[in-house]
Amino acid sequence: MSPEYATLAQLLPQLSAMSQEAVGWSDAGRLFVNIIPAAMPGYFHVYGIEDGEAQSTSTPISIELLEEYLAGQGWLDCAKWELYDCPPLTSLWDGITISYGGQEKRLDTRRGRMEVTFADNSVATIENHRLHFAKGRGRRREPRTWIYFVKAGGFIKIGTSASPESRLNQLRSGNPEPFEMLAQVRGGRQLERELHARFASCRHQGEWFVLTDEILAVIRELVEQAQVSRQE
Repeated sequence: MSPEYATLAQLLPQLSAMSQEAVGWSDAGRLFVNIIPAAMPGYFHVYGIEDGEAQSTSTPISIELLEEYLAGQGWLDCAKWELYDCPPLTSLWDGITISYGGQEKRLDTRRGRMEVTFADNSVATIENHRLHFAKGRGRRREPRTWIYFVKAGGFIKIGTSASPESRLNQLRSGNPEPFEMLAQVRGGRQLERELHARFASCRHQGEWFVLTDEILAVIRELVEQAQVSRQE
């Protein structure tokens, strides 16, 4: 059980150790604050989500200025604070742990863009060194990208794109081989990786696979699932 503190002032002395991070939130769940040690001793990164709006420090701030910074943001009204073991971040966006709705999700930006989804369909995203938080409203969140299946001869390309038709035109440009869009379904990198792993034995090169009956069957299944989802 992590130690709890009623006020930020009570835990500030504990934050002088670089191995501790502070997490605070309000009773109503409308405010979440995360204070994480930076690589420089005595300095911290601060992240806050209030009513679904995310904000963070652009550079680490010293422990002496923490309370002043939080007061300026209106983030001192957390009902309780807790301390957790945490290694210092070597850069501003190595990662951040977000606690929301009884769940904890870790965002690691060394992989570039990353997002996590919570039980109520709220989504936290880190992209271009910025944290974004979209509060869910009980609806299924559609991915912003598509999984596309492009056929060329006896091969099929399985990829992702925000605009599959534009991607198809790019593939056709300067290539005498006829390309055909067999299908496109909503999905992101995770689904793409799963499909690539499933058909690894059929891989020809990169995202191109030898077209088999099994791949065609999976495409039909994904299209049918997408049609059912739209009807719900």
